Amino acid sequence: MDRLINYLPERQAITINGKNGLQLVDVKTGKLHWTQKAVSGGIGELLYDTKTKRMLAIQVPNSEGAIDQLASKQEVLALDAGTGKLLWRVEYSGTFQPGFASVIGNTLVLPYLELTFIDVETGEEIQGDIKTRTQAAKTTTKVIGNIMAIDRAVHGSEEAQGPNKYNRLIPRKLHFNSDGKLCYFTTFNEEGQLGTGMKKGYLVIDIHKDKVEKEEYGILGNQWTVVQDEMVDGLFYVKASGNLNRTMITALDAKTGDVVFETKKASNSADITKLFNPFMVSNGRIVDIVSQGIFIHDAKTGEELSYTRTKDLGIGRVKYSEFYANGILLFGTKGLAIIDFEGKHLASVATKSLLDVIATKEEVWVLENKTFTRIHSKNGDVLETNILPKNEHVFLSPSGNTIANFSTSNNKLSIKQQG
Repeated sequence: MDRLINYLPERQAITINGKNGLQLVDVKTGKLHWTQKAVSGGIGELLYDTKTKRMLAIQVPNSEGAIDQLASKQEVLALDAGTGKLLWRVEYSGTFQPGFASVIGNTLVLPYLELTFIDVETGEEIQGDIKTRTQAAKTTTKVIGNIMAIDRAVHGSEEAQGPNKYNRLIPRKLHFNSDGKLCYFTTFNEEGQLGTGMKKGYLVIDIHKDKVEKEEYGILGNQWTVVQDEMVDGLFYVKASGNLNRTMITALDAKTGDVVFETKKASNSADITKLFNPFMVSNGRIVDIVSQGIFIHDAKTGEELSYTRTKDLGIGRVKYSEFYANGILLFGTKGLAIIDFEGKHLASVATKSLLDVIATKEEVWVLENKTFTRIHSKNGDVLETNILPKNEHVFLSPSGNTIANFSTSNNKLSIKQQG
């Protein structure tokens, strides 16, 4: 469903991609503005270019099923937002990631397989430095991708029954230094060909000139896989996973690419199917979460300021973690912990059969099979704990404003508004 319906806030409308094609519908009145029959298949993301008043639809396969993967085209389509007219369409390479593509000036930046620069007006790939550096990698990946799709069609796809791969807890985004230049960490060889070789390095790119202005080769070796990057106060941070299930954070000068520091290698989960745990930079500190604990580092020097073992939080080993408005939620094998942006432990809740968690600036709601708990988001105080009757089911709204109770004994539904 998330690939067929998209919200476009700039137009106060939603797009629905069904059997009739792509339709734009006003969210307030329900009025159908237009239908574009030439658009079919799933849409991973919609971008809106205010300058040209164009919608840029990034297409993805309808599902993880082998047939969809094999038959679908990965394309970007440009449409006139007012009329729905299809202006151009262009194929892209690599794996779609939501929130990662951006429109910079007249250039659509697609970072799914290394980089692709598309002219927003014409839909043509810009003939420049980036295209020259990525051509070999794109050709190789397209061939491999076709082989893998055929294999899934014959032998089946394990991903087809899994969760939506586009639901990343840590969305990727593009980073720019104080000069407005794109800062990009990726794989490239000694000749500067992106996507080839095994070592990872750092690039500073002028998008408007389509020119790599700075490259630092071999910052990380072939044993390291990048899982997250951030940029704060002139430093570019890269978290990578390496041999022996260890992770580390490397900090670079965003303008020069020089290595400022590396944190010590921390032990992490050996289960590669688990979602990786993020780090964040806040108030001059790095808060880094690994499977066995929480490291606090000085954001400028990398000095380790503190370490808290997750077993001391009473939640067992960390399975995964995610950000919320006031900090981080740690989901462990024995419970849930709430950490603020300073790395301070606010609260822990023992859990056995966790059904849902909703976190807002005001409260964190924890729903289990038999209990419902409300926790103050800022100080960690437990506001309420209720034991749920066997015949009662509780549903939480994603906004954290509404709790619905349904009793199967009398088929009665009650709705309670919070705040």
